[in-house]
Amino acid sequence: MIGVFAVVAVLVLLLVFFIIKLQSSQKEISLLRLQSKKSLRHSNQINASKDILALTWQHTLLSRLHSGLKRASVSEQDGKVLETLFAGFSDLLHLCINEGSTLEEALIKYLSDKEGLVLQDVKEVVKKYPQDIRLAWSKNNVEGLIVTFTKLSERIDPTLSSAVKKASPNNKTESSE
Repeated sequence: MIGVFAVVAVLVLLLVFFIIKLQSSQKEISLLRLQSKKSLRHSNQINASKDILALTWQHTLLSRLHSGLKRASVSEQDGKVLETLFAGFSDLLHLCINEGSTLEEALIKYLSDKEGLVLQDVKEVVKKYPQDIRLAWSKNNVEGLIVTFTKLSERIDPTLSSAVKKASPNNKTESSE
């Protein structure tokens, strides 16, 4: 008889243990859900900010290109290629960041929708520019894309880049010396 009570007591203790374990697991799961929701919201905000920045930079690239075309600092044929690239900056950025594509893979996907323009045309245009642009291009990643497009746009319309340099806080003016 004492043996039966001992077995029942052990089973009751095991039951209490598992109930407490279940409750702590449920609390942990609810905390993980909250953290997951918070992380998702944060991720969505970052993606929205990235998209806004990409579109803003795309607009800046295109305005620099159009300004450079007016000054004839770039040929019309190169201008068409660069306009197609600059107009697709946010799409290329999306392909590189969100889909994990290399720059070349992203360009192939992007250019597949563009009539009369292939990757080789883009490479020919990039070859015409100095080594720092070609070096950034050869990285074949999102950083190379951003640096290449920035340097191309600065070279096409140097007045805008010199205005930025003049406004930079690192540049000393005569009055500050």
